[in-house]
This record gives sequence, C-alpha cells and structure tokens, in this order.
Amino acid sequence: MHLNRHVNIHRSTLSGDGLFVDSNKPTGVKKDALLCSYEGIIISATDAAQINYNRTCTVKLDDTRVLDGNLKHSFGKFANDCIVQDQYNAQLAIYDNKVFLVAIAIILPGAEIFVEYGEDYWKDHVHIGLLSADHRMLLYNRGSDAFREWFERSDYFVEPQ
Repeated sequence: MHLNRHVNIHRSTLSGDGLFVDSNKPTGVKKDALLCSYEGIIISATDAAQINYNRTCTVKLDDTRVLDGNLKHSFGKFANDCIVQDQYNAQLAIYDNKVFLVAIAIILPGAEIFVEYGEDYWKDHVHIGLLSADHRMLLYNRGSDAFREWFERSDYFVEPQ
C-alpha cells in the first residue's frame, strides 16, 4: 500500500536526499496526517545483528523483528533526522506490522520532513563523520544519561569549549 500523495523526494537541506511535503499542496498537511508508508521486508533482529546489518533504512518493529527498507523503494526511508528537537515534524507509527510516517505538527508546503532516529541509530552511525562537532554536541545534550556515558567513552565526544 503506497500512501505517498503528500510527499516528494528532493535534495535534502542536510545531506543527500530528503522527504518533503508536496509544494503543490496549498495548505500543507495537518497534524496527525498520514504522510507516507515506510515499506520493506521483515527480517529477524537476530539475522540483522549476525550479519552486522546496515541499519541505515531499518525500523525496529519489536524485540525480534526489523523492517528493512534498503531493498524496496520506499518514500518513508528518505525522512532525515535533523538532530534539533524542536524541528521534528513527523514520527514513525507501527500498525499491524506496517510502518507509516505521521505528521506531529502542521507541515507547510515544500517543508522537509524530519523524524527522530533514536539513540541506537546514532550509536551505530556517529562514527561515519557526517556530523559536525556542533551536531555531535546537540546529540549529546539531548541524550539519555546512558547515551551520554556511552558518548563520553567514545572517540567522538568533544569537550565543550
């Protein structure tokens, strides 16, 4: 089921491609609107962990299963994490083993859609060097105590000046 009538893929304001509200939709989208589906195949969490799986386009469904969006064209996988808490405008919603992006605020026409990836994602990806020192500090400041402790032990933590 494709529910992509509200969104388009364009060059992200961050890096690579991003997901945007259709600029031809004059009113944008309302809070709680279904933006699009996040499609993929379901694999076991064990299999994903055993093969050191690329978690870039995966969504944890529960403790035993992961939805892998890497192998299917899916609009939902283009939503980026902007790291800035007050700029998130969508979230993932899981219903009956299907994943959707849902607006958590009014999103204006042409605006980029941002979702929070979560601490587990950033633990796996902070090393790839895409984050500036400022963004790493934002990530650290918004994290849980456990995440901060992990971050301080990593090579990616930069003491604030």
